[in-house]
Amino acid sequence: KIWRSDLNENSGYEATFELMQNGNSMSPEKRITLTGNVQNGFSAEYIFDNLEKYDSDGVAYKYDIEEIAPADDDGFTREKTSGSIGYDYVFINTKAYELAEGSFSIKKVDFKTKAPLGGVKFELLDFFTKNVVRENLVSNADGIILIEDLVEGDYLLREVEALPNYVNLEAYFSVVVDHDGNVTIDGTHASTDEPFEIVNVSKNHHLVLQKTDLERKVLPGAEFALFDEDESFVGDYITDENGLIVLENLEIGKYKIKETTPPTGYNIIGDGEYSFEYTGNNIIQIHVANTAQAPTTTSVKVSKIWEGLEGPAPNIQIRLLANGVEADRVILQRHNHLRLYFLDYSVPQV
Repeated sequence: KIWRSDLNENSGYEATFELMQNGNSMSPEKRITLTGNVQNGFSAEYIFDNLEKYDSDGVAYKYDIEEIAPADDDGFTREKTSGSIGYDYVFINTKAYELAEGSFSIKKVDFKTKAPLGGVKFELLDFFTKNVVRENLVSNADGIILIEDLVEGDYLLREVEALPNYVNLEAYFSVVVDHDGNVTIDGTHASTDEPFEIVNVSKNHHLVLQKTDLERKVLPGAEFALFDEDESFVGDYITDENGLIVLENLEIGKYKIKETTPPTGYNIIGDGEYSFEYTGNNIIQIHVANTAQAPTTTSVKVSKIWEGLEGPAPNIQIRLLANGVEADRVILQRHNHLRLYFLDYSVPQV
């Protein structure tokens, strides 16, 4: 018995069979239930042995096996083949992969007062192609944007147009809809009842520094030092959970802000210094990006899928190459569900 396609690795699947003799069921004595799970590679087998070969008249019995489908539809299609190598019968249950859909909301608020902001425009992009998949997403009077029935996948949410007296966001937000329809934004759960909060800073402030990586992901925890034009130290600041440093009450004059410590896993670009002048009636907007550090290790997931295969899948050999040189070799077989992980291998120098 083989289960395949869209399977939940945290679940087990059962299938019940009965042996038929001359077209008649031999249940309950010859009824069995097999279970498939990740431990056995979603495949199981059973042997009916010591069967009578002839009836009392010396006529050979004809045996067959039938799968008993559940009363309720379980989403599987069932296929039976006979005469496969090593088996008299092979039963394959295939579950069609159905894309899930998720719905969620975001809430746009003022950075300082947390008052809702209506009229802010967003759009949703495909994470990989950067094509727009939802546009003209505008927050209502309560600051809410509701996004419904989004097909599972990876997306980017970006602000297109802020309110006139607000600083436009430089950051993009990563949206993931998983196969259960759950939605996360930058790793935080979001739903229609639990909106993801996004802040905007008003232009009433003197300095707004936005910190992201090169992909526009928000970076909290970056440390900066501010100096005046005489190189006198003014203060230390750290980007918050929104990747922001917001300052008020700057005195008129020339300044330099310097990144002293980047977020963990990132590098400072150049000397990390940014000079500006505050005249008393302007707002300073600075966007600082960091490059990610090259990883020291990497992991690779391998999964082998057979299409149109009758009978058990044969073992296959997988080689992991680093710059063309073999680093490891593993056999994929039924007991590991033709799936494996190469974990924490050192990244080779190019």
